[in-house]
Amino acid sequence: MASSHLGLRPLTRRCRPSLGRGTRALCLLIASLLVVAVADQTMADVDPSVVGPAARNASPKHLEAVQTELQTLRRQHAARLDTLAQDFTDLGLAEQAQQCRELAAPLSTALFRVQKLPKEKQAEIPAAVPAKERDLRVTLRDVQSRYATELYRLSRKALSAGYPSYAYGLVQEVVRQDPDHQYARRILGYKLRNKEWVTPYAADRLDKGFVWDDLYGWLRKLDVPRYRAGQRLYAGHWMSADKEAEIRRDFRHAWHVRTEHYLIHTNVSLERGVEIAKSLEQFHAFFMQTFAAFFSTPEQMARLFQTSGPNSNLQIRRDPYDVDYFRTRQEYADRLRLKIPQVDMTNGLYYTRDRVAYFFNNPDQKEQDTLFHEATHQLFYENLKADRMVAVDANFWIIEGIACYMESYRTENGESSVGDPHHIRIQNARERCVLDNYYVPLEKFAAMGMTEFQHSPNIRKNYSQAAGLAHFFMQYEGGRYRDALVEHLAEIYRTNGRQRAYVRGLDELTGVSYADLDKQYVEYMRSLPAGLVQAAAPAAAPGVNPPGVNQAAAGR
Repeated sequence: MASSHLGLRPLTRRCRPSLGRGTRALCLLIASLLVVAVADQTMADVDPSVVGPAARNASPKHLEAVQTELQTLRRQHAARLDTLAQDFTDLGLAEQAQQCRELAAPLSTALFRVQKLPKEKQAEIPAAVPAKERDLRVTLRDVQSRYATELYRLSRKALSAGYPSYAYGLVQEVVRQDPDHQYARRILGYKLRNKEWVTPYAADRLDKGFVWDDLYGWLRKLDVPRYRAGQRLYAGHWMSADKEAEIRRDFRHAWHVRTEHYLIHTNVSLERGVEIAKSLEQFHAFFMQTFAAFFSTPEQMARLFQTSGPNSNLQIRRDPYDVDYFRTRQEYADRLRLKIPQVDMTNGLYYTRDRVAYFFNNPDQKEQDTLFHEATHQLFYENLKADRMVAVDANFWIIEGIACYMESYRTENGESSVGDPHHIRIQNARERCVLDNYYVPLEKFAAMGMTEFQHSPNIRKNYSQAAGLAHFFMQYEGGRYRDALVEHLAEIYRTNGRQRAYVRGLDELTGVSYADLDKQYVEYMRSLPAGLVQAAAPAAAPGVNPPGVNQAAAGR
């Protein structure tokens, strides 16, 4: 099914193996969220028969019990930390007091957040620290560790109740309170190497004598000084950086930047390729934790949280996601015009037939939104091994809506988030609903297939509504409908041989009627603040696929 790349595909690019849906999903799950395989006899293993995506075996009653217990634990934890904060203040230790206050406050639910984890294992408290300060610091770590243990227990309960996204949110809080919690770290895909938490891929690179350089990516350790001195290694020969750049301007000789999950081909510069790769890796980590349930069968989710049993023998193979990043728009258009006649109307696209995301260096306007939009298409499409266009007959809105929603992804101060209500996508959705009184009832909206949606005279308004609905289902009441939406996406992308899996409506998955969901959405849009945090995009760039540019090229 993969089309050729006009004879210009670099010869080193590998073909993807044909994996069955279950194998592909399992490989992805294990690769990004390392299975816990360490014995922990204090906690009962999750019963696979009761673990599942939202509304399949979900138990709202059990989730409410988890939430009630969590509220009690939070109050108790906050009280202990407030006391410690005052004790630190009395000793004149303002930094430690502030740390206590920050830990006492739960993560905000206004945005869907994932914080950056410390790379190094916590150091031992120095013996030279004054006795009173040392006692307080030991007490603080003990308070954090005990609370993290309780949160981890609740995460397993939430998983058993059928709410994997909620469970993952609790796992995030576990590592915020105790960065060295071994089970949570392993669930999130890290292993301890010496005194550093690293991914399995990074551990393998380091073991083979490579080091990560923020400018040049993975290099042999002995080559780093020569790269920093302006030399470059090409085809086994050392040369100046300028000479290498001249050769690599031809995309057939583009730089290859390989990271854990991506293979970037670019003729812009090695440094720019590394920047793109770093952005996509950060996005990938956030995406996998946000949509963990998308990739998981009930049995796989159970194994993820399992703390005993022979899980460590699983062997995996993961090909990287392919990204082509061109020096100019003209090169980008020339490469794709035979495949996509309307390519000049796009700022980037993901082409399902060759499973490559295409972009070009675009210094005159913000390109991050496009990058994350197309990366979202790529991650969803490839990880359930969709082998044909999806949502052709119905439910097309969420294919584009969730990608538009993910454009709001941002990383700041060590924390990644998505869903800022001031983002232009969400503000456009609010204006269409609140100011223009434009809203297509969800039941009718969901009935639109790809062609009807893309050829509608209201296509721009529909894109705005799709982004708004994605925001609503991801974030309403702290994520009440998030698991239902993730399961909805999984059913849309899932295939069974030549048969498309049955796709349940969001009314069935949430247990709420379409009429009530419509009312809640309108109220939700009215509750969002007005105003942009960035300049509005040009009128021709709201990210709408031109008619005919369908999922074969899910572009902006």
